[in-house]
Amino acid sequence: MVFNSKSDSIILSGKNNIYLSTSQYKADVNELVSIVETLFNTVQSINQALIGLTTTYSALTVPPLTPIGAPALLATTQLTSTVLPQIVGLQTRLTKIKNV
Repeated sequence: MVFNSKSDSIILSGKNNIYLSTSQYKADVNELVSIVETLFNTVQSINQALIGLTTTYSALTVPPLTPIGAPALLATTQLTSTVLPQIVGLQTRLTKIKNV
């Protein structure tokens, strides 16, 4: 079967499952989306932990003076400020496609 639409959408809908298969991958769409959701939740947890670390260190009156402390804090601050908006956007997109 070839589905080719240049002017409209194609919707595949299955009561139980939809499977995708290529020469390299064979995937149940439900499983694929579950994997993406788990990965997203893991990244979100890591980011929340980094935000907590950044908040803890920035509340200190004396900055971390170890050779790795200050650069690590700066990198963590930059990472969390960059990644957080992306995580929020991904969460919105995942919620939108999840049919609950």
